[in-house]
Amino acid sequence: MLLYVTPKVLYKGVGKNMLAKLESHARLSNINKIKVVSSLSAKEFYERNGYVKNGTPKYVGQVLGDFPLIKNT
Repeated sequence: MLLYVTPKVLYKGVGKNMLAKLESHARLSNINKIKVVSSLSAKEFYERNGYVKNGTPKYVGQVLGDFPLIKNT
């Protein structure tokens, strides 16, 4: 599953709202952890929303780009 917003709505709360809904659904479904693999451009977004490092980043081609993160719900 992928979660993206268009550049037009960046920093307007749309992504944060989508993530909050996903986390709420996870809690209601008795899911106690959410794991994501973030791009470099989204990593700070997830960290601002409580996600922490969960492993070693991987290269996508020659670019370090897959950052595993986790959050308890």
